[in-house]
Amino acid sequence: MVRVKDNAGRIVDKTITVKLTNTTSETLVNILQNLPKATSGSGLYEVSHDGATFGDRTGETEISNFQKTELRYAGSNAKNYILFNNELWQIIGYLNTSSGQKVKIISTKEYTGTNGVYNSSGTLQWSTSTLKISLNTPFYNVIGQLYRNSIDSTTWNLYRWDYSTVADADLIYQYEKQKNSANLNTEYEWRGNIGLIVPSDYAYATIGGETNDREACLNAVHNWNLYTKTMTDCIYNNWMFRNVDMWTMIIQRSSSSVVNVITSFNGAFGNRGPALENQVKVYPALYLKNTVSISGGTGSKDDPYVVEV
Repeated sequence: MVRVKDNAGRIVDKTITVKLTNTTSETLVNILQNLPKATSGSGLYEVSHDGATFGDRTGETEISNFQKTELRYAGSNAKNYILFNNELWQIIGYLNTSSGQKVKIISTKEYTGTNGVYNSSGTLQWSTSTLKISLNTPFYNVIGQLYRNSIDSTTWNLYRWDYSTVADADLIYQYEKQKNSANLNTEYEWRGNIGLIVPSDYAYATIGGETNDREACLNAVHNWNLYTKTMTDCIYNNWMFRNVDMWTMIIQRSSSSVVNVITSFNGAFGNRGPALENQVKVYPALYLKNTVSISGGTGSKDDPYVVEV
């Protein structure tokens, strides 16, 4: 039994019947690597970072273990569901971290432990924020021990940027991953178990549509806007769009008093003050160890991948 939202947005209990697709378990990493890669429509995409330099942009120091290709789910029907801690989560992809590529997942269930507050007081940094503390203590502690053993404590990149000044997904990604003259003297990274999405996670989750294809969407993220009805197919064909304001981990560079968010108003990026209550939603994210195995499932909502514990 898991808790999910029905079509009216209400939280309901639902029984999920898992169809075992393999007689033996297989690591999730192997499953993702062996899946057919999408070139159109919803599915698992290869995202190329050829030509990108990660690290200290002021000196162009390459981070040697960053791979030039990631795997990311995109589209409104991505079939990326996974049953973790007996709850539905969704796989963002097999992504770069400073300690190698790992599978990142996001909960489908809103976390309400801070009433939506990012940080209640003090200097605005993720590492000392109200939300970080709550996610990595009470939230983490209620996860079953066997599932906690599947979580990979990871170094998360926290390089700041301004949503209004970065146009395309690839540049957003690079800004999140490297130090540069525009985000000096800030918190660069944090090591821990539970975090949130970063803006590039949302940007890469689109496939576009008939008016604007995936490439057009990724090249003009700053133009996505439901309010002005601009490039809306980039938003509606994005599995991560939930029609709510949603926190990311990234604090705005030009003003340390606001955080970059995904907004329901325009379906793209905006910012909000960190002390707001009951206005911005929290959806926890985490990285899984590469040794995590899957005992069954196909990735659909009714037949999610099942983490073997």
